[in-house]
Amino acid sequence: YEIMVSEILADLLTRKINRLSGNVKGTLKVASLLGYHFSESILLKVLACMVLGESSVMLWLTEAVREGFIEKAGDRYHFSHDKVQSAFKSLIDESEGA
Repeated sequence: YEIMVSEILADLLTRKINRLSGNVKGTLKVASLLGYHFSESILLKVLACMVLGESSVMLWLTEAVREGFIEKAGDRYHFSHDKVQSAFKSLIDESEGA
């Protein structure tokens, strides 16, 4: 029974992730590499190296918070669950294998 529930939850998470814009997904993929907890300032520096504007990144983070993927505390964020972080990390693995 636990396996069935786990599979259902994984499917729901995948569907919710797939509804995100590419920019939000990309931001959270990078954040997932920084760890379960990550600093806004470090994420902004990493994404700035990718030539992404700070205001755009802040909009994408706000959307991710609104959708429940991450939570904000001061200038730090954390994923709402370790499975959420893992899901975004797996997107990186999938894109490298493609």
